[in-house]
Amino acid sequence: MTDTTGHAEHEPRTTTDATNEPATREPIAYTIREAADLAGMSRAAMRGRVERQSLRSVLGRDGKRRVPRSELERAGLLDHARNLDEPHGWQGVALPRPATHDMAGFLQMLRELQAANVAAIERAVVAEQRLQLEQRTASTMEDAYHAERLRADHLQSELTAALARRRSWFQRRRESV
Repeated sequence: MTDTTGHAEHEPRTTTDATNEPATREPIAYTIREAADLAGMSRAAMRGRVERQSLRSVLGRDGKRRVPRSELERAGLLDHARNLDEPHGWQGVALPRPATHDMAGFLQMLRELQAANVAAIERAVVAEQRLQLEQRTASTMEDAYHAERLRADHLQSELTAALARRRSWFQRRRESV
């Protein structure tokens, strides 16, 4: 397979296979609108990335700003566009389809996201309650440890005093004999 690139970076690329028949014409740079549609984001978001220079762009011969395909790949935006149907990785929540044009689909997506949000909040509340219980248990165990440590110190001092009294009794006894 061979690639032929035009003079400017934004011109289409023609790919050919081993038989030298043109396979596809694939642009290697996209307008802001095309890049946004391809990445599944709004034009304003794409333009913001270009203006902040988190995505590099080139100025085409027509005066339009273009985003090279390699930049979209580097930023992982094309992977997002290809993997919309795959699970997100958070408890099986699927990524929303950004190009929802009908209101019913949008409302359904909103309800699903709201339900996922409520479920996440419920899990967070349960985790917080477990954490508080573990903290109380740890505090109780620490208090018990300190009480036992004080008791052990007290017993140690009593034992030391008893041994001292016994030694002095033996010493007096030896002296008297």
